Amino acid sequence: MATAQREHDDTLAVAGVLAAVLWLGPVAVACALLALRGAARAGRSRPRYAALALVLGLVGTVAWVGYLVAPTAPLAVRSASASADVVAYAALPGVAELAPAAARDAGTARGDAEPEGAPLADQSSALLGALPTQAGGYLSVGFEPTQIPGALEAYRARFVAPNGDIVVVTVARWGTTDEAGAHVAVAGREAADRAGAPLRGTRVVAGASRVVADGAATYLWADFTTTVEVVGDRRGARAVAAGIAPERS
Repeated sequence: MATAQREHDDTLAVAGVLAAVLWLGPVAVACALLALRGAARAGRSRPRYAALALVLGLVGTVAWVGYLVAPTAPLAVRSASASADVVAYAALPGVAELAPAAARDAGTARGDAEPEGAPLADQSSALLGALPTQAGGYLSVGFEPTQIPGALEAYRARFVAPNGDIVVVTVARWGTTDEAGAHVAVAGREAADRAGAPLRGTRVVAGASRVVADGAATYLWADFTTTVEVVGDRRGARAVAAGIAPERS
């Protein structure tokens, strides 16, 4: 009886190895566990191939689970993405009318003309769009981007008077009001040092500072997170500064 049971357990162990080789992982695990349990009940040493069958069976089972589960997520993502694309495309002007015909014959060619997508949203800065092209009788062809360290965006323009005088205006936007105020303070000190003149307040623009020397003037102020610097001859800089911020004149 004991010999028959041992042979039975050995057969289960060998069957488990064969099942693992055939990529039948769960079957291999079951055979190995039955063989090990039979040997344990009889108080014998474990069958020779039982451990091998168990290890190979577990590896095969994990491989099968990975094979069956892994494709699910990519398929779901692709399906959701495709659905979103269809919804977004159908929402475009002129495309909704084409949907019934496309549904009737998905394999039919679209024709000579493809429906055009909606135009891209205007990406230009709101600050840039709000800047003036004339101020105090001076005209400008528009502001151009410039670089100011630390600023989120900055623009500069040359305002020209009928007699040819030029006033340069620089506008920048900062992340916080503290950064804007600090920039005005630093730029004001630098302007004063260059001109060798004091930095003083002015009534032309409320809260602004100015430096006047040798017929030239620089006006600086901050409006929340936006800073403005106006540089030109004394009369022109005053006129443009007042024109840019008329409510503060």
